[in-house]
Amino acid sequence: MRNHISVQPAFSVLRNSAALLLFSLLVGLPIRAAAAVEIEWAIVNHPNNAADTDVMVCCGNYVGTSGYGAVPYFYRISKYETTNAQYAEFLNAVAATDTHALYNTNMGDSNSPNRGGITRSGQSGSFTYSAIAGRENMPVNHVGFYDAVRFANWLHNAQPTGAQDETTTEDGAYTVTAEGIANDTIVRNRGATVFVPSEDEWYKAAYFSRWLNRFYDYPSSRDEPMICEGPGGSATRNAAACGHPLTDYTDVGSFTRSYSPNSTYDQGGNIWEWNENNAVCGVGCRGLRGGDFGSDPGGLAAANAEYRPVASESNLTSGVSCRGPPGPDPARVRSQCHPAYFWERPGRRKRLPVRSENLHRPATRSSL
Repeated sequence: MRNHISVQPAFSVLRNSAALLLFSLLVGLPIRAAAAVEIEWAIVNHPNNAADTDVMVCCGNYVGTSGYGAVPYFYRISKYETTNAQYAEFLNAVAATDTHALYNTNMGDSNSPNRGGITRSGQSGSFTYSAIAGRENMPVNHVGFYDAVRFANWLHNAQPTGAQDETTTEDGAYTVTAEGIANDTIVRNRGATVFVPSEDEWYKAAYFSRWLNRFYDYPSSRDEPMICEGPGGSATRNAAACGHPLTDYTDVGSFTRSYSPNSTYDQGGNIWEWNENNAVCGVGCRGLRGGDFGSDPGGLAAANAEYRPVASESNLTSGVSCRGPPGPDPARVRSQCHPAYFWERPGRRKRLPVRSENLHRPATRSSL
C-alpha cells in the first residue's frame, strides 16, 4: 500500500542473503535485506501539461499565487500514504541506534492528541520497533521533512540494513549534511529514483485529468467539495477523512470510491503531506498539501496550500515518488521503485505522510 528531473531508470537486484552477508562483513558494505516495504504506484502521464490557473486562497505567502501542476515528464506516485507498518520496517532497518532521531517518542502514544502508531523497545544500539495493533495501516504521524528525505534515501538505496550513514539514509536521492539542513539547501540529486514529491508533482497527481486535460478542484475527480465522513472510511463517492467530529486517522485507502484522476487515495484529508517546495515560505520550511482529518472540505481543495518548519512533525506525514521506465506491469513497477508514498517518473527521478502541529484549518486547503 501506500504514502523530477532527468535521471537514470530505477532498478533492483535480488541477492543471495548468505553470500551477501559474507561479502558485507569482508568489505564493510551494508547488508541488504529482502525488500520489506512495497509501494503500489500510480502512473502520472500526459507530460508537458499546462499549469493550473487556480489562484491560492490559503495560506500565508501562498495567497494569490498560481501556476501549479505543470510537469514535463511521466512519473509515478504511490497510491497510498506511507503507513505505520512501513515506517516501522524502515526504523528496524536503520534505527537500532537512532542517530538522527527518525523516531519521535510521540509515535508510541496512540491517544489524542499524539495519535501515534509505532512503539519502540530496548536500548540505544538494540532498539526495535513495532506498529501498534489496529493502527498498522494508518498513515505514519510525527514525520519531519528530513525524516521523509531519509526514508526516500533508504528506498532509493534498496532498503539496506545498517547504521544511519551515506549507504542507508544520508545519501542517495538526497545528500544530507548538517550544513544543508541548517541552511535548508538540500535538493534532489540528479539520478534519484525515489524521492519526496515536488509541489507540482503532488498537485498534478491529485487534481489533473489526462483524459479531459484539465484540473479538478478536489482530489476525488470532482469540482464539488468533498463530503467529510468516517471513521473507518466509506464507499461514498467524493468522500474523505475530514471534518469534526472525526478525531483520528483512518486506514489508508479506506475511501474506496474517492480517488484522484490518477488513482491515488487520501490526497485529501487523513493527514497532511510534505512536498519539496521551499520557494514560497523561504529557508527552513517546506510545503504541505491535502489537509487532514480535522480539516473542513475547503482545506482539501486545490486552492489551499500550507507550509511548516522542516522540523515540524505533529500531524504530518510524507509521500514519496519514484521514477522508472513506464509500463503496465505493477510487479515491474514495484521491483524498480520499492517505496511507500513517493512519486516515480519514467527515466527520472514518490506518498509518505508527515504531520505537524495543529494544521486544522476551516475552509482551507493544505497538504502533507
